Amino acid sequence: RVNKKIILIDEKNKDNGIIDKQRIKKLFEREYSNVEIYYIEEFSALKLYHDLVDERIFHKEYFYIQDFIQPMTDKSNEKTANFLLQEWYRDVDKPLAVLKGLGGIGKTTVVKYFIDNLHKTQNNKSIINTLFINSHDLIHDIMKNPKIEDLFDFYRLLAEKYNIEKKFDKKNLELSIDDGNILMVLDGIDEVITKIGSTFNVTKFIESIFNDYSSNMGRAKIIITCRDYFWDKAIDYNDDILTLSLKPFTKEMAKQYFGKHFKIEKHVETYKISKKENDIDAKKVERAISLAEDFSIVEDTTYTYIPYILDMIKENILTNSSMNFLESDILLKQGSVNDFLVGKVCEREIKKLDNSPIDKQLKLFMDIAFEYEGVLNNVHLEKLGNKHNINLEKFRAHPLLKYSEDSGGVEFRYDFFNQYFKNIRLAIFLKNESFNDLTENMTDILVQHISYDGSLMKDLEKRLSNIDFEEMKLKIFTFIKEELYEITKIEKSLQNRVNSSLFTLLLVLGKYNDRELRTELLKEIYEEENKIKNLCLINLHTLTTNKILFDFKDLCFEDCYFESFENFTECSFNEKTFFSKCSFIAPLHRKGIKTQLEYKNFDQTEKGQCNLEGIIDALEERKNDQDDIETDIRNVLKIVLRLFWENSTFRQKQKDEIRKKMKKYNDIIDKLVKNNILNELAVTTKQKRNDRAYRLNEKYSNLRKIMEENDTCSEFEDIINIVKEN
Repeated sequence: RVNKKIILIDEKNKDNGIIDKQRIKKLFEREYSNVEIYYIEEFSALKLYHDLVDERIFHKEYFYIQDFIQPMTDKSNEKTANFLLQEWYRDVDKPLAVLKGLGGIGKTTVVKYFIDNLHKTQNNKSIINTLFINSHDLIHDIMKNPKIEDLFDFYRLLAEKYNIEKKFDKKNLELSIDDGNILMVLDGIDEVITKIGSTFNVTKFIESIFNDYSSNMGRAKIIITCRDYFWDKAIDYNDDILTLSLKPFTKEMAKQYFGKHFKIEKHVETYKISKKENDIDAKKVERAISLAEDFSIVEDTTYTYIPYILDMIKENILTNSSMNFLESDILLKQGSVNDFLVGKVCEREIKKLDNSPIDKQLKLFMDIAFEYEGVLNNVHLEKLGNKHNINLEKFRAHPLLKYSEDSGGVEFRYDFFNQYFKNIRLAIFLKNESFNDLTENMTDILVQHISYDGSLMKDLEKRLSNIDFEEMKLKIFTFIKEELYEITKIEKSLQNRVNSSLFTLLLVLGKYNDRELRTELLKEIYEEENKIKNLCLINLHTLTTNKILFDFKDLCFEDCYFESFENFTECSFNEKTFFSKCSFIAPLHRKGIKTQLEYKNFDQTEKGQCNLEGIIDALEERKNDQDDIETDIRNVLKIVLRLFWENSTFRQKQKDEIRKKMKKYNDIIDKLVKNNILNELAVTTKQKRNDRAYRLNEKYSNLRKIMEENDTCSEFEDIINIVKEN
């Protein structure tokens, strides 16, 4: 039996120097024949979690970021984003860094560059395990499993997506991150926020990072990227979080960026565009800067630039032709920078390589996105080449695509192109094709892309701006009423989502921006035999302060479905609103909101029973409020009766006296007078000839029982109901 000794030591000494592991090992080997020595930081990574780090999802290679310009942030005018991330990484008990900024400003690129540098400079490379999770890659899985509460939920979905056999459990992942063995990156968390609304509690999610993943060793390191609008809206400022807001490039940085690409070897501070005729590279930079100014952000005469736009210009656009001259029936002629950039790239390919017409190129790109999620191997590419009758060699070198030598296939150069081309394909489908021809892919895209005010929906709205709305409305009405629920290849839950998405599309395209207009459209599409039938409202969210509300007063609903519509309980209801055979799936109610809904609004019979799972808390809260109100009314009414009760009978009392004593509850006195429970009459007193008094209506004389015998009686209960309902 081997007597093995395992020695654990700190990586650094008290002077912050690296402890010589091999020297210590030799000292122990004088006494013991079998010695293993580890830094504490690397022991768990090598011995406890090594088999759980599957290379299919853990990143250990380089991203190879090229033409990189160090961006600045709102935190410092001297230190770059990468320098600040390095400082953060060295700090203990600083688990979370957030990189935020505009779309296309380079958040992902900065993180990837930081990870590359970390791999190059770290002493113990074996313990660096980067879990880089792109939210967009998981968004479909997240929408199917919208309960996202902490980091483990993202890891779990990713592991399931790639069928990982040996997986971390939640506790192991917590310990491994806490030990500093895993650097976790959540890239593009804004997409999660916009897709599943308030179901994703960002504040609770952040709290779990501090409570569960950084409570022992204090070496946890998690990086999140998010568009600033969504991050600032979702969470309050927190000193414990390193929050870096990336700034756009200055004009000098843009020059440096183009200069790197075109091999201008001059320092950015002293860089001047050369005017020499033979200085071709300098002319390219000058042209690129000039074109970039058309897409710059101008504030107080200062020009700043989004790196994504610069990158597209650098790679593709060095011509001056107008969008209006592009030969395309697909791209928008105005209002879309992306269409402009893509159109120019495709036009250039025609001139440079005699490539296919612009729209033929676009149709290939749409198929790459639609059928292959933006990535395809050589077999897939050959298949599409035959379908579109194109020269594949020209497309393997296309600037919008990246060629893979390993697979012989291609993928989009920019991740957002996958959604961008799907959106164009969806717009064409909605304008020109029959809804009855819905495929599984198109159904998924329709459900994912159509929202009330998301960025994809805004783009789709532009692409459908010239349609005949009334014709579209009739087309959708007919499809929902007669065809949708007859399509057997689509399961019922997805049919409901298609139903909801098409109704949301009409709300947006028709500019139904207030409660009354939305309700009129709802009745127009779904009303049948004085009932609202087959209405589905699913994933209905807004990013603005204007709530999506409907007027459900006096309406009866049958076979309707409501899910993830957080303003549902804020809609207008009354005692005539009635739901039968309907389903309610949370979230449908916001905490602290008072609803008009009550249990009596729902069919409780076996035949018409509703699934109230998603609003049961709201109904219970309403019931408790009603009980409290009824208790208050009971107490006030007894006080009123005592004012009139004198010497074993109800006597007439001066109006001023009653009003004065009941000034906090004059609204209840008004209701009693209005409903002829208290009679007002003219009287003559010593003080006034024309005075006013109240007398209890003789009809309610049995109320004496309240004063002499019991806590209630039938007349008393009648009065309570009258006061509650008025």
